[in-house]
Amino acid sequence: PAFSLGASIARNFIGYSFWGSRNPGEVQAHIDNSDVTADGDITLTVTSEQTINAVVEAVSTALAASGSSGTTISVAGLWAQNDIAVLVRAFVDGSPIKIESGGVISLSASDTSIIVADVQATSIAGTLAGSSGTAVSVGVSLAKNLISNEVAAFIKNATSVKSLLGAITLSAVESATITATSIAASASAAIAGTTGISFSGAGAVALNSIFTKTHAGIESSNVVSATDVTISASDSSTILAKILAGSASVGGCGTTGVGVSLGAAVAQNFIGWDGGTRSPAEVHAYIKNSSVEASGDIELTA
Repeated sequence: PAFSLGASIARNFIGYSFWGSRNPGEVQAHIDNSDVTADGDITLTVTSEQTINAVVEAVSTALAASGSSGTTISVAGLWAQNDIAVLVRAFVDGSPIKIESGGVISLSASDTSIIVADVQATSIAGTLAGSSGTAVSVGVSLAKNLISNEVAAFIKNATSVKSLLGAITLSAVESATITATSIAASASAAIAGTTGISFSGAGAVALNSIFTKTHAGIESSNVVSATDVTISASDSSTILAKILAGSASVGGCGTTGVGVSLGAAVAQNFIGWDGGTRSPAEVHAYIKNSSVEASGDIELTA
């Protein structure tokens, strides 16, 4: 008999522990409990970019030749897990706090998170025997990808935030993308003089989830703008999944030949769902418990 096993495991984390606990990476620009006066602009800008690019392969081949009877078993399996969690914030917070700008006041937080996962499992088993031969081949490919981020730009608990000449702008932008390819291929062949039995099975699974919170707003503050007040929050999240399972089996002999082949492919893609639990993505632009005065327009967009 001949036996072959191929296995690969890849686990890549940004903002998660090895054991799966969420501990988001932080990228922040902020003013806390401080008075700030500037003749020109006051700008807080945060830009976060993180990428996981995982290519994982498992290959297994078993071949046997015998004058009487022969058996081969080949198994290839892989597991790839890629998780991203970040906290991206630009904010003013504290009481009492006074911010005064001779120009514009701008708070901007943006994030781009990308996971690209390409996983492939290939298994081949072949038996050539004079009397009876058996060949079994199994290929399994599993991929799990998760992005869970929070992006925010806000003014909170500020006694006075004032622009003397320019606008006041708050912007929060999230862009999360998962591109997953999971392929499993299996082939088996048993050629024998009397009895040949061949089994091949291939399974490919991809589980992709995105959970995001994108907030921009003013809360419990007094804000005065010489021109406009613009608050915007946007989220563009995308999941692209390509799943393929291919299986082939051949049984050839002088008297009895059996060939069985099974292939299964499953893709589950969630944005705002945790399996069967609704956990909606949040995109908020808000003014809450605050006084806001503007000589121009006050605009909220989400």
